[in-house]
Order: sequence, then C-alpha cells, then structure tokens
Amino acid sequence: MYKDTVVQQKAQESKPKFSLASFFSSFFKPHFSRRIAMATAAPEEPSPTNMLMYALPHQTDRLLQYSFPGKPESSTTTTNLPCTITLHGHACFVQGNSWIMREDLDDTNFLTKRIPDVTSIERIANALQTDIGYELPPEYQAGAGDTYFSGKMLAKLGRIILITQELTMLSEMKSADAVQDYYVHENKQDVTEPQAQDLLTALQGVDLPTETEISNAMTRLRDALTVWITADAKTPFIYDVSWGGIVSCGCNWNGNATRGFCNNRFPDCPCMQDAGMNFGNGFYNDHHFHYGYFIYSAAVVAKFDPEWGRKYFERVLLFVRDIANPSFADQYFTVFRHKDWYLGSSWASGTATLGGEPFLNGRNQESSSEAINGYEAIGLYGSVMVTAFQLAEDTEQTKIAAEVRDVGRLLCATEIRSADRYWHVLHGDDAEHTIYPSEYQPSAVGMMWNTMVQFQTWFGGDPFLAYGIQLLPITAASERRDGVKWAQQMYPDFANSCEGSDMCTNDGWSVLQFYMLAVVGHRTAALKLANNLPLEVYTTVGGNGHSKTNTLWFISTRPDVEVALVTDTDFVIPEHHVKEYLTDCDCPDTCTNAQLAFDASGNSCESRIKYLMNN
Repeated sequence: MYKDTVVQQKAQESKPKFSLASFFSSFFKPHFSRRIAMATAAPEEPSPTNMLMYALPHQTDRLLQYSFPGKPESSTTTTNLPCTITLHGHACFVQGNSWIMREDLDDTNFLTKRIPDVTSIERIANALQTDIGYELPPEYQAGAGDTYFSGKMLAKLGRIILITQELTMLSEMKSADAVQDYYVHENKQDVTEPQAQDLLTALQGVDLPTETEISNAMTRLRDALTVWITADAKTPFIYDVSWGGIVSCGCNWNGNATRGFCNNRFPDCPCMQDAGMNFGNGFYNDHHFHYGYFIYSAAVVAKFDPEWGRKYFERVLLFVRDIANPSFADQYFTVFRHKDWYLGSSWASGTATLGGEPFLNGRNQESSSEAINGYEAIGLYGSVMVTAFQLAEDTEQTKIAAEVRDVGRLLCATEIRSADRYWHVLHGDDAEHTIYPSEYQPSAVGMMWNTMVQFQTWFGGDPFLAYGIQLLPITAASERRDGVKWAQQMYPDFANSCEGSDMCTNDGWSVLQFYMLAVVGHRTAALKLANNLPLEVYTTVGGNGHSKTNTLWFISTRPDVEVALVTDTDFVIPEHHVKEYLTDCDCPDTCTNAQLAFDASGNSCESRIKYLMNN
C-alpha cells in the first residue's frame, strides 16, 4: 500500500486503533453481552432539566424506559407533545438527557444457521465442480481493476471456498450424531437425527472438489487479496492526508483482457482527479461498499490461514479504520466515516460535487444491503481474528480483535433496522409500519437522499434494479435483512419487472429474483430456476459478485414459510434471455474487461452498451 512511508507506518502504529471507550463513553460496560448492547450518550455533567429532542420511528421502536444505577438522569420518556412529519416519518419528542436503545446483535456466522435442503446437494456439488476453479480476470489479479468489482469478485471466491469447506467437512462425518453435535457447537439450529442422516446420505452420493482444488482456490484468493492490500497492486491504495482515509490511486489501463499495464504511476493518481472513476472512490464515495468486500475476503483467508491473518492484521485494519473507526484518539482516520448515528443508516456519497456545488438534495445512499454487507464483514473479520490471536496467545491483540468484531456487529444491526424502516416499504394492513405517503407505491426505496427518496438507481430506472440493489450480496445477514413480510409484498413487482426484461437475466439480476422466490416460500421452484440460469450471468455487471454455488446454497437454506406467497413459479427462462451480446464492439484487444467495467456516470461502460443495444 503506497503513501509517504512515514505516515503509512504511523497510521498503522497509532494507538488506540480500536478503543470503544472514546466513542461509546461508558455505555458498553457493564451493559454489553454477547447478544445485546445498550447504548447511551450521557453528558459528563447532567443537566438539572431533562432535554427535549425529536426521535425518529426506528428510535422510538427501541427507546427503553431505563436508567443506569446511580444515574437517574439517563431515563428516557416519551411525551404527549405534538409530533412533526419528516421525510423519515413522524418525529416525536422524547425527554431525557440520554437515550438508551436496545440492539439485538447477531452471532458472527459466514454461512447459515440452517442445514441445507438435501434435494439441493447434487446441484450444489455440480456447481462447485466449475466454481472452485474460479479466477479473477488477470488485470484484477494484478490489482489494476476498480476497487468495487475487484472486491466483489474476491468475496465471491471466498464464499465458494466457505461452502466447499462446509460440505466437505460434513461429508467426512461418520454419523448423524456428529452432524447434530456440529450444528449445536456452531450455535446453529437443532438438527433432527433423520435430517442429519439424510444429509449424510446425500453427500455420500456426490463428488466434491478435491483437497488440491480447494487448496488452489485458497491460494488464488490469498495471493490476489495480498496484492491489493500491499504495495504490489498496479493501482495501489494510498493514504490521503487531506481527508484522512485510504483511497485507490486509480489505473489508466493500456492493453487487452489478458495483458497490459497502467500507464500512470503514483503520485499520478487519476482516481483523485476524476470523481467518475472507480465510482468516486478517490472522493470517498461508497467506501463501506468497496472495502466491505475486501474485509470479507480477508476474513475468509484468515479463517483458514490464521498466520496470514496475523501478518496482515494492521493492513486490513486500515480498511476497517477507514469506514468504521470508533476512536477519536485515532488522528489518521475520521470517526465512522459513512454512518449517520441519528438516522441509524449510512450515507454512501463522499466529497464529490455537482458542477463544483453540493448536491441540492444532500447526501445519498443507494444500496442499503451493501452497507449492511460492509459492516457484517467487519464483525466476521473481528471474530476470525479473535481466534487467530488466541491461537498465538496474544492477549492484547485478541482484545482489539474482539472490539473490531463488536463494532461491526453493532454497525450491522443498526443498519439492518434502519434499512427495514426507511428502504423497505410496506403497504396495506402493514401500512402502520410505513413512513411514506400512500402515493408512494413501490415496495422499496432505490435511493435515499437527505431530502427525498427515489425509486430508481444511478444506473437505470427499471424496478428490478431498484429492488435488486437492496438485495446484494447474498450472505448470512440476508436472512435478517430480508423479512418475509416485506419480501412477499415486493416480490410480485420485482418478478414482473425482471421477467419482462431481457436485461434482468442478461445482466445477472434474476439471480436475486430466484433467491427472493425462496424467501417468500418457494424454495424448490427457486432451486430449479436458479439451476437453469446460464453460467454467463455470473460474469455480468449485476451477477459477477454471485456464483451458482452461493446462489443455490442460500436458496437451499432459506427457512420454511408458514404461508407461502401465491405466485407463478412456472416461469421458464426464454431463449432470448440467454443470448450473448457482442459488448466488445468486435475490438477485443482494446475493449477489455477493465475498460468495460469503468464507471460512466454511475453505470459501467458494459451495461450502457447493453442498454443501447436493448433500446
């Protein structure tokens, strides 16, 4: 990772890197447990009168009538004073010098707490035979691509490895009792003896990747990630002294899809001059999206290679500090760069302007789900590193890793709750949960601004895009994120839009449609449809963060639904949905994957070419 070497070293060595005390005052102790965190912000010298302040719906949902022992000023009470209407619903007065809110924190799990549907095992095993050989495109392996798609592809390989390892381990168990003990030990759901035996039987009937294939996949992931987080990347990460953060230098790629070079070198960094390059990474746009994928990938590598994890802990921690630094004592990184603690969610936009002026509607965030993924990744990484440092008997680093884990869990939990309130829209009998006027008919917000919401994305107005961008990637946090009640309301509109457009399948968005079909109660049909998707969809701009293995795995582990949504499950992918597009303009030597992935005012060059060909 480039930069002025002295500042780089100081940024790595600055202490405390993760000290909860400086941000959370004292409100984790003694009120923090494995599942619950109590959060307050009590003033150092309590005022003799209780403060009045507006609370938003997601806050009043969780405000507790509670006081700390010896601190009666920490109580919170609602009032009968009139509420006022805001973009985020009715804001109502609460009285109290501190707010105490309860957050339920999930355990850190990479995959799922549930046993996979045994009817899916053969399909997943077949998918693994191809997916285990997945390689990033050469320019991305060299650290020359953009940080968004590179991170997605690294995390994609990481999930393929995780699923392979999980199934391999289960297949080697000698009895149903061993399977049951494993699920109990891993804090997963109880598995009955017949379920465990059926799973073992299904696994004995399939071929899984060999140990060598798994090792090779891990080597590819570890090597590619190491390139990106060290100075070996063609487009290195650098420390920006102006705003205090890690940004990509950027690469002006000169070559084709298999061979080429960046015709710029640090300190010539196009990313810091062009707000449209790399989705605005040099201007702090979407850092929690981009870096979340890198942190997730690091968590996977460290899980299976603790020595690597310990060696590169400080390097990876730079990305964590960039998006989730909790310490005011850290002089190199701002505190919680994207998080809006009052709103509960994050803002993705950075310092970019419109014609030199701030955006009239303020800051914005498009993908609530990628914000969740970024914070989920921090929790996973911290959890893995706790184990890595415990193995090395390093008590001090274990404590730091535990704080990284818990910061990630809290960020993830609050992001999910706010997404559920402000991005997921319910209608009809559930309208009391909805904060938007009845005139707003979609079941999701595509883009949230300070002063408005939109049902569209930066890269298109199709409904399947606005819905889909709230659903990727598919990870363990997706189950809590995608409530069944909301899923059953949004699915018909999502499906109608997706099935009515060639772009939905051609650009990879139907992966998410079939995943949601399982969420609303049609797991068997979803498995069949997802299995029939052409592999090409997993190389598209909308699908390159997914894999067939991951799609089938998470469909197969969706819970049963008490009342399944009544919907058409006989959808057949038409032939014209799987046709291939000549997106390189018949110039493969110059119109490379890297060129096609470049950002063009919020959309990739490839997707813009496809849009023109479709319209």
